[in-house]
Amino acid sequence: MIHSDKKSGQALVETALVLLLLLIILLGITEFARAWFVKNTLKHGAREGARKAVVTPDISNFVASCASQFDTCPNSEPAEANDKVLFAVCCSAPGIKRDKTQVTLSITDNGNSLIPDKGDTVEVTSSFNDSSFFIVGGSPWPWPSNLIFDVTARMRYE
Repeated sequence: MIHSDKKSGQALVETALVLLLLLIILLGITEFARAWFVKNTLKHGAREGARKAVVTPDISNFVASCASQFDTCPNSEPAEANDKVLFAVCCSAPGIKRDKTQVTLSITDNGNSLIPDKGDTVEVTSSFNDSSFFIVGGSPWPWPSNLIFDVTARMRYE
């Protein structure tokens, strides 16, 4: 009895195709989880900044980059009012690239005064823009290679 083994490579080819598909799915799950982490961390940072802003006197509107103020987070809070808010946003968000994060503080005046007072609305926006966030970006993949998030937190000035 002679056995003809012409199908010896079939299992190898099927395994290669299935493993490729599983690898793509695994990478997609991993990349989505990283993006979700970044968004949640940005939300946390914006909330911390808004909390700090509503209890800090003499704050004013500003737009600043985390990297321009804090290359590394100092051990103690800065003395200036706006720096306290920026410190709360930038240093309460571990794992976020500071050079890719921009913070905007705006105050909506509900009264007639030019300085923030009780009842005014404070809005802190954290913007994250990283053009090389994803490990495998480009045309063959079903997701883009950049990640852009804008997260806002609002609170009343106390």
